[in-house]
Amino acid sequence: MRVIIEPDYENMSRWAAEYVAAKINAANPTPQKPFKLGCPTGSSPLGLYKHLIEMHKTGKVSFQNVITFNMDEYVGSSIPILISNDACGEKLIFAPEVAITLSPLPLLSK
Repeated sequence: MRVIIEPDYENMSRWAAEYVAAKINAANPTPQKPFKLGCPTGSSPLGLYKHLIEMHKTGKVSFQNVITFNMDEYVGSSIPILISNDACGEKLIFAPEVAITLSPLPLLSK
């Protein structure tokens, strides 16, 4: 295992986004062989998602032929729908200008 230490959250988020983008670009995903990306939840990955969106807007990574899977979701909870993974994903990384493909698999919470 390799441990990466960055001086702060911003640098860590940027490093993680560059790492994910490099993996996507190296895979050269196609419709027949899409890249599969598990998306963690909570506030920790928000900086990563922000940087991935910026990288997409500047042409450094494409989410065409990328399929995402939420790693967990609020099931049977009274937590407001506004902070569920579906809602966060739609606001952050699944915005129309990013054009990422949502997994065709149904969520267990639905």
